[in-house]
Amino acid sequence: MEFRNCIDLLRGASELVDVTVPVSPQLEMAAIIKRVVAQSNSCPALVFHSISSSSFSCVANLFGTADRLSMILSSSDGINIAQRMSQLDDSVRSFDSFMRWLSTQDHFKPRRVCPPEMTLHEDFSAFAEIKVWPHDAGHYLSLAVVISQTRTGQQVNCGIYRVQIHGPHQATIHFRSGSDGHKIFSEYQKHNESMPVTIILGCDPALMFAAVFPLSKQINEFTFASYIRQKPVSYYCSELSSLPIPMHSEIVIQGSLDPFKTLAEGPFGNHEGYYGDSVQCPVFTLKRIESRQDAVMPVTMIGTPPTENMVLGSYIAQLIIPLVKRQIPQVLDVYMPSETIFHGCAFVQLYVDEQLERVKEQVLSHPLFARSKLLVFVDDQVDVDQPQQLMWRVMNHYLHSDKKLNQGIPEQVVIDTVSCLKQRLLPNVEIENMVSDRWHELGLESLTRNKGS
Repeated sequence: MEFRNCIDLLRGASELVDVTVPVSPQLEMAAIIKRVVAQSNSCPALVFHSISSSSFSCVANLFGTADRLSMILSSSDGINIAQRMSQLDDSVRSFDSFMRWLSTQDHFKPRRVCPPEMTLHEDFSAFAEIKVWPHDAGHYLSLAVVISQTRTGQQVNCGIYRVQIHGPHQATIHFRSGSDGHKIFSEYQKHNESMPVTIILGCDPALMFAAVFPLSKQINEFTFASYIRQKPVSYYCSELSSLPIPMHSEIVIQGSLDPFKTLAEGPFGNHEGYYGDSVQCPVFTLKRIESRQDAVMPVTMIGTPPTENMVLGSYIAQLIIPLVKRQIPQVLDVYMPSETIFHGCAFVQLYVDEQLERVKEQVLSHPLFARSKLLVFVDDQVDVDQPQQLMWRVMNHYLHSDKKLNQGIPEQVVIDTVSCLKQRLLPNVEIENMVSDRWHELGLESLTRNKGS
């Protein structure tokens, strides 16, 4: 799906509002977006058509609700990615086996096409200098799909990384330590070579989603986007670097990263509610900027919840959790609080049997929980969909148990409430059933109905 076709789809579904009056990119646009996300019942996407000192329109809150995300991530038959993954064959028993299966599906390989006609721009001055928080150190591209490939050209990577603009022809790219982009860049550094990079603003949302999805090395983001769409995603090759460029991209920025030159990036407001630290990041030197006519670039607001990345994180977790249950049947349910952006904390409900200790080790080693700073095991007596019950169980268990660190992952706290040796308060089943049978006779039926309404 073309990026602007997605915008038209949302507009036709009353999921988008056009803002046609002039808006300043310096805090004002961010304040408007944050207020709509926090206070609007429908939480629509917003298109800003008149932004001061910008050649482009901006669309914000594209992935602002789960329903809208499902609509966007559907193929032509109307089936969305969540429905499709729930219908996987029984032989697909884990996330890894899903990745292996997908790697064998040749009909999802991306399709190469001829390059389109594009409009050239001189430098980064065409972009709005968007400031989100008062003490942000400059402006950056927030939903930039950064495309790179290994030195051997065998593996292409698409990731969404922060791109701070430092001047008309210079930027920095913030690769999170351990990310695929960071690993690929390290290869070029070892050989003292510049790394070709293409930055895309506005492409098929399926590819944008794939860029944040935790894929294995055997699958690239173009293939996963093709699986979402159920047809090959089209691309053309850059004449500057041979990197693949998604067809119908709104804005294409091409250049390279110096292997050793760095600039201070940030600080910027982050999802934890603080300004992050200023860090040294590799320098990107601009070679070419092209865009479609009347291009629209995506933006997202990073900061305190609710935010768009919370919706994305929740959606990704809900795609992977069913595969966790297939792989580890003793995992009954998983709750990952949105306030922790889904990788900060996980509550895992387990079925207690003789395999319990082995199951815990399987959970600890699963990629979904690898970045969880707090991992909590509960049994089937605790409903993970009830945060108050979870907090009660965890805090009161914590009083009777030393916290443990998972030695395999630094600073990961594991609280195991399943193994508590103290006697648990449990009701008498016979009495509970008798009370249920007499509930109508006791004249209390209306009370429980009112409570549940």
